[in-house]
Amino acid sequence: AIQLHRLQKRNPELSKEECQARIDSQMALEKKAKMADIVIDNSGSLDDLNEQVEEARRDLMGRLYGIGMSLLQMLLLIGGSTSIAVSSKFYTHWQQ
Repeated sequence: AIQLHRLQKRNPELSKEECQARIDSQMALEKKAKMADIVIDNSGSLDDLNEQVEEARRDLMGRLYGIGMSLLQMLLLIGGSTSIAVSSKFYTHWQQ
């Protein structure tokens, strides 16, 4: 229900049926979660989300430092994607 609501809000030009068809065409969220190394559930409170993002950040940073890779190297490796930085607390540290 949350996924449908967010899709409709992002794409108001699509009908409810079109939105549901897009969701149905994707791999099930449960299957995606089983395949992922890190899963962040954003259906709870903002405090819960912040806690999960911080935990994921610590996990990722631990992995990076464990193999001797810096944050910049990691971002370049994944194509410079800013979505990871924007969705985590370490982005706010860059802004300070």
